[in-house]
Amino acid sequence: MRELAGILRIGAKQGMVMLDVPTRSDNVTRLPVAYAAASPVRDMSGSGFAGLMVLDILIPGSQSLKDKRQPLRSIKQRLRDAGFSVSEVDHHEKWQRAQVAVSIVGRGSGAVEDLLDDALRVFEARPDLDVSVRQRTVLAIDEYE
Repeated sequence: MRELAGILRIGAKQGMVMLDVPTRSDNVTRLPVAYAAASPVRDMSGSGFAGLMVLDILIPGSQSLKDKRQPLRSIKQRLRDAGFSVSEVDHHEKWQRAQVAVSIVGRGSGAVEDLLDDALRVFEARPDLDVSVRQRTVLAIDEYE
């Protein structure tokens, strides 16, 4: 398994890409990366780009964990249906806060940037959420061989 820029791990034998997303509590959440292309990736030795975006989300109207989970569950499912990998990576037990990591892999950096913009718009379209981008990275996979 190769490591890219400290967060991206590639397992060529398994045809998988994993993102290790560090959290504030010095833990690491392992997040499988979805592929922008419909075909499965067998070998990541060719060119390609991986995009990761970590969002801090404030849910001011939330009065319980159930109130928090409902909008997050809806958005996460919508993004997964569109081919993204999404995971809540921090603030699990806080009623009004969440940190969410979104990832995607594609053939071109511009396409990956556009996909991350689309994912951000899905979050920002919810008037009950205040969203800020904590980290946004697009990595060229073949640069780290």
